[in-house]
Amino acid sequence: MQEILKSFMEQGSWLYVLNVTITGHLYDKEANNQLEALGQRRKKKA
Repeated sequence: MQEILKSFMEQGSWLYVLNVTITGHLYDKEANNQLEALGQRRKKKA
């Protein structure tokens, strides 16, 4: 496992993972704002 993490950090892949995580959060937040403006709500996961 440490080798995988070391490889990620050396290659900068961890930046990609971080960007995807942050972008996903921001996308979800904006989507919720737009749904709220339409008077709708997102379905909760089961």
